[in-house]
Amino acid sequence: MKYTSTKLTLLLTLILLIVAVLMGWGIFRKSQIDDASQQLAITTTQTIFSTANAQFLIDNAHKSYSREMSEEAFNGYIAFILRTLGPLAAITAITGSTDMSANPLNQKSAQANYELDLTFSNSSTTVLISMIYEQDKWQFESYTVQAQLLQE
Repeated sequence: MKYTSTKLTLLLTLILLIVAVLMGWGIFRKSQIDDASQQLAITTTQTIFSTANAQFLIDNAHKSYSREMSEEAFNGYIAFILRTLGPLAAITAITGSTDMSANPLNQKSAQANYELDLTFSNSSTTVLISMIYEQDKWQFESYTVQAQLLQE
């Protein structure tokens, strides 16, 4: 009887250890992916508004988003924003996060949503970003600039 309870205790301890390692790995991976998505949001915004070229956004666009607008339309959108709002002065804030399970066995794609507050020379605005993690990289599902001057 004692031998059986010792085996059961060892088995349960091993199972608990495996679950703890898997959860630890999931939390570590979530942290890495969260940092990567936030950095991509910032880098993309800085790049497209400092170069007046949407190529970096296009290169990281999800296939569903890149079908919505041509490369010419993307670049026209960025040019219109810069003509209206002036040069980008600063990214003043970023809020949002990644929605991803800490369970490494969960196969659902991670998603990230961010709001970036930007200051241009003529106005302030908010950029709304939605991304999905597929094929081991973040891809933009939407990138929307919201500014009062753009709607006038």
